[in-house]
Amino acid sequence: MIHGVGNHPIGITTTADGAFTYVVDGTNSLVFKIDNKLNEVVGKTSAGVAGPYGLRLNWDETKLFTVGKGEGSHNKGSVLGLIDTKTFRQTRDIPEMPIVLTSPNDDGTVVASIDHAILHPDPAVNELWVSNMAGNATIVLDLNTYKAKAWIRTPNGGNTHSGGFIKYDASFNGELLADMLSAGAPMRALILEKAAAVK
Repeated sequence: MIHGVGNHPIGITTTADGAFTYVVDGTNSLVFKIDNKLNEVVGKTSAGVAGPYGLRLNWDETKLFTVGKGEGSHNKGSVLGLIDTKTFRQTRDIPEMPIVLTSPNDDGTVVASIDHAILHPDPAVNELWVSNMAGNATIVLDLNTYKAKAWIRTPNGGNTHSGGFIKYDASFNGELLADMLSAGAPMRALILEKAAAVK
């Protein structure tokens, strides 16, 4: 048991090398950094969004996205926060914070109560896909511009509460490449390489 992670710890993500785990407190809108070797909290900061739910690191683990669901309150979130993992504070690298994911089109696309973020397994694509449990689209964030670039409508108006990328071979055998919590071995190796290059 690890003490000091708020009263509603709900979303987690771990660095590819397993050294640190990040945890969000949905009610108090905080993020905690846990040193897994020491088994204790070594950092605490604002999530930058109300009621964070999911978390996701970028490719080189220098940025941590907080998914503003509105957990523990209104459950109508549609924005992402962004934390610099080196300073463990809200980033100052982009002009507009939080990152708004609502669709600019009046086409019936609903973004309400986003919950998880999945890093696209191809670093050349450089996207973050965000699930939307009370809406009808998955949102694609361009990690080069930090702007939403696509809203992929779900069939029959359904919604999502998780996500993953799976590669299938000709015999329909599947391999998990990435999901909301982890990365497959090839992706993890790339993350480790990129993270090491910025240390």
